[in-house]
Amino acid sequence: MIEICRILRQAVSTLPEEPFHTAPPTTARFNVPAGTAVSRVEAPRGEVLYQITSNGTEIPERVRVRTPTLMHMATVRFTVLGQELADSSLIQASCDPCYSCTDR
Repeated sequence: MIEICRILRQAVSTLPEEPFHTAPPTTARFNVPAGTAVSRVEAPRGEVLYQITSNGTEIPERVRVRTPTLMHMATVRFTVLGQELADSSLIQASCDPCYSCTDR
C-alpha cells in the first residue's frame, strides 16, 4: 500500500496544470458485409464462440455468444452418476462455473 501511494503521488505530480479536454468517441456508421462470421477466443474457463449473421445493413440479424460454462455444465450431469450426494456440489464446483455466462 505504501508503494502504491508513492506511485500515485508521482503520477499526480507529473500531471499538467491545465484542465483536461477529451472528445467523445465518434460513432462510425458502416455496413457489415452480408454473411456469417465465426470467431473463437480462448478464455480462462475454455473457448468462447462468437457468431454474427448479417444481411448487409448496419445492424446484424443475429449475434450469438457461446460460453464454455454452458458446455461444462452439461458434463456435470454425467459426472455425478454413481457418486454420493454430498460430492455433487464439489463436482459441480470443479468445473468452475460462471452462472452469469449462462444467463444469456
